[in-house]
This record gives sequence, C-alpha cells and structure tokens, in this order.
Amino acid sequence: MEAVSYCGRRDLIREWRHSMRIHPLSLLAVLLVAACAASLPHSADARPSDASVAAEASADATRFASWLRHGAPDPDDPQAARDALRLVDALAEEAYARGLDRAPHTRIALAQIENQIARTLLKQDVQRAIAIDDDAVEAQYRATRDRYGLPRRVRLRNLFLAFPPDGDDSGEDAARDAVWQRMRTLRDRARDGADFAALAEAHSDSTTWVRGGLMGNVRPGQLSPDLDRLIATMTPGAVSEILRSDDGLTLLYCESVLPAVVRTEAEKRDYARELLRTQAFKTAWRDLNAALQQQIAPTYHPAPTAADDDAATFVENGGEAWTRAEIAALLADRSDAPLPQTLGADHQRQLEAFLAGRAGVRRLAARELTDDPAYAEGWPWQRRKQLATAATAARVAARMVPLTDDDLRRFIAAQPDAFMEPPRVRLAVLQLPGVDQAPASQRTLWALRQRIASGALRFEDAARSTSLHPSAARGGVLAPMTRRAVSSRLGIDVTQAVARLEVGEISRAIDDGSALWLIQLRAIEPARPMSFDEARPRAEQRLGQERTDALRTEVLDAFWAQLTAAQDDAREDNDPTEDEP
Repeated sequence: MEAVSYCGRRDLIREWRHSMRIHPLSLLAVLLVAACAASLPHSADARPSDASVAAEASADATRFASWLRHGAPDPDDPQAARDALRLVDALAEEAYARGLDRAPHTRIALAQIENQIARTLLKQDVQRAIAIDDDAVEAQYRATRDRYGLPRRVRLRNLFLAFPPDGDDSGEDAARDAVWQRMRTLRDRARDGADFAALAEAHSDSTTWVRGGLMGNVRPGQLSPDLDRLIATMTPGAVSEILRSDDGLTLLYCESVLPAVVRTEAEKRDYARELLRTQAFKTAWRDLNAALQQQIAPTYHPAPTAADDDAATFVENGGEAWTRAEIAALLADRSDAPLPQTLGADHQRQLEAFLAGRAGVRRLAARELTDDPAYAEGWPWQRRKQLATAATAARVAARMVPLTDDDLRRFIAAQPDAFMEPPRVRLAVLQLPGVDQAPASQRTLWALRQRIASGALRFEDAARSTSLHPSAARGGVLAPMTRRAVSSRLGIDVTQAVARLEVGEISRAIDDGSALWLIQLRAIEPARPMSFDEARPRAEQRLGQERTDALRTEVLDAFWAQLTAAQDDAREDNDPTEDEP
C-alpha cells in the first residue's frame, strides 16, 4: 500500500512542479497569509446504515470517475489516482479552512485557470459553428487546384568562387585563371568523395557558406530556366559541371531528391475544404477576441491613503473587483513584488489580456456552455488542485529557512562551473541591404573584403562609409557580447559565422534573409568565475528551488502519513468487533 501511495504522491509532485516554481524568498509572502496547519481533525461517526453506505459508495464511484476524466495526473493507474485524490481533497479543505482561497495569488491563479478553460471551450464553440458548403469548396478547388500537390524538389548545396572585381573576361587574365583552377580542383575533390558541405564552408564566397552551401529544397521556377533543366537531371550525390556567371563560378551538389507528390481529385477537394475551414476559423476567432476586447471597460480606483493597503480595490470590470495585491500578483514575476505606481505598456497589455479572459468566462455562461463537462467537471477539479497547491506551498513556506550568505557561498563553491561568466566576443559589423538589393550588396561586400584584406582599407572606415547598422558611426564596433546575445541581436547565421572566425579575421558575406553582413572578430574575452554579487541571484534561485523541491516532497510525505494514520484510527473506532469479548 505504501508503494502505491507513493505513486500518487509522485504523480502530484510531477504535476505540481511547475505550479510550485516560486522564488524561494517570495515564499515568505505566503507566511503572511497562513501559518503551518495542524493535521486535519477527524470525527468518528456512528456506523451508517446499509442504505446510506450504498448511496455513499455510488456517489464516491461517480466522483472518482469524474476525477479520472478531468483531474487525475495518471488516470491509467487507478490506485495512484485514488491516492492523489485523497491528497488533493485533504489539502484543498485545509486551504479553505485557512482562507488560502482568498489569498491574492490564489485568486489570480484560479482566475487564470478558469480563463484558459473558457478559451479552450470558446474555440471549440467557434469551430462547431463553422459550416462550409459544397459550392464554396468547389469554387475554392477550381481556383486553386493547380497548387495542390508538390513538384519534384532537389536538396542542393552550392559552392561559389567570385571573380576579382577589377578583372576582365579574357582567358589571359591570370587572376581569373587562378579562380578557374581553384574551382576545378574543388570539383575534382567533391567528385572524389570529399564532404561538399565542408568544402563550401571553407572556400565558398556565397552567403550560403555559413550553412555549408545549403540552398534548401529547390523546386522548379526558383532558379533560372537553364539551372532548372540542369537540376532536373541531377541524382543524389551528383556534382555539376562548373557554371560560369558574370560574378564568378558555381558548383552545385545534389544531396537528395524528394519526388513529386500528386493528390487525387478527392484529396484536393478535402484540402480545399480544410483550407476554407481554417480561414473561417481564423476570421471568427479574431472577431470573437475583438468583441471580448470591447467588453473591457475598467474602472480604476485611486491609490489608498495608506501605501500598504493592498486589500484596496484597484480595478473593476464586468462586475468583478480586483485588489491591488491581486493585480500585483498578476503582473509581477515575484509574489512579494509591489504593484507599480504606474502601469507600463507591457503591464497594461497583460492586465487587458487578463480582463479579456474574464470576459471570455462571462461569454461562456451567456452561451450556456458551462454545462460542458470540461467546465462543469473540469473546472472544480482544477480549482481543488490549485487550492491543494496553495496549501502545500504554505506548508513549505512555514518550514523554509532564509538563505544566508554562507549557504550561497558553499553552494557556489560546490559547483563552480555553474557560476561562470561565459566568453564574450568583441565584434565590428558592416551591414548592407538585402532581399532585392542582395546581389549588388554582395558584390560590394566582395570588393570591400578584398580591399580590407589587402590593407588598402580599414574595416572601421568601410563601416563608417557604407554600413547601415547603427554602429556605423563607431566604425561598426559593438560592445562585448555573449554568444546568446549575438544570436539575439544579429541572428543565428551571424552567430554561426562568428564561431568559425579567428581573432582578427573577417567573415565572408552573410545573408540573414533581410540584410547582408561582414563581421570582424576583434577579440575574445575568456570565460571567468562570477563574483559573489554576480552569482547571488542565480544561486538564490537554484539553491532555493532545490530546497523548495525537497521540502515539498517531505511535506507531502508527512501529510500522507497523517492522512493514513487518521484513516487507520477511523477504521479502528468504527470496528464493531473490537469491543467484543
């Protein structure tokens, strides 16, 4: 029995893990709501009649079936689900007894859960209301039937060598002859089995070099008619002949071929119907959300005279009032953060989204959708589970000891690799327009790169005179950045290019889809250990979460032991044979 009971606790712990991700210091706020609860009282009633026992058993069976459908973390394990239900019921009742259902964070969490349930049911309601008639399907099919299916596609890589910008096209041009000779050598290596992606990454002047020359799955019409005819004859592993253009020489490599997908007329009509249904749903769902937004007419209350009067109403809308503490809980990432004096744009959008969700709950009732089992049964179970989470959090908070500097220092010292400042790169960038202007920009970058490499032009001067990036006035020089910051600010292609550069080296042209870049790697700042002040926030979060997780398990184990002992006592008290001689 104990092993099975553990399964129930394990399932709840797994399900509550994310809902219990509370900043360890903010657990102190829970202590202000409730102290650690004593074990639940047990009253031994007189032995019930057979009829009442049968009725109670039937009601219990119905309730348990509902729990399996809408609440149980593991409905496939009935015993574990039954144990989890006992825990949820007891903890939820404790939450009610201690007033945790009225705590700001619990009220907001419950409202958000109800909002999400309402959103799901409203989506289903919108989908049910969509009717696509056969005439519309036929019209859509006739207008777009040539678009259904897929043509033969070839996964291509390319390797491009640019001609010197100042040369001519005569065979006597030594520089161009050298480009031809290089390309012949690379073609022969590729045909002899060398890794084409590695060759392209090492030698190509195309902006695809950073992806090993990968062009993607190319379909007819994406390239020139001459190339379309060439690609149509290529098989996996084939390397093309050298292709010449005004700008340079190209090799193509066929990595794989995806055959054409031909759909039947019935499949095309089914696809047309689904397309119309998707379009209709998007329009109807957008209109419904706009209608819910129009129902937001909040009345804001002025701040109370007492600065700490968190129980004062902050906003009213749709017949609901929300206190300052509740809105603080909605907007803050820490449960003990105060409500901002002025709501910024992000907070205002967050509040409006919440109020629109409440409008969705009201619409659910107006549409008489609250009888749907997902709401009628699912919402009460989700409520009880959230209340059980609140009761568990309060018990954890009552046992949580504040972290000291010594605790944090020992934690940091025990895992130094987790508290390192990552390497940072110092870059200079040069940005030119892409998309329609990409070919001209690429030629400009080739010329600039050659002049910089020859020493005729400094990178900083080239950036000042040609770059579109805001750093142009500083010669393209950026502040030191981590790899993650480079990816966030400059994109994944630039990040991959930087990873291949040596200090002092300048990249080849990089096309991120909207602009073309040259990147100079000026320096690399090595990783270093964080100072204690730098490491403190991370250490507080990680160590605090470790202790919270451990305490949560201990709390549920202890609570389960109390619950089981109380049940055993009840059985003994109600056993009529115990008093027999």
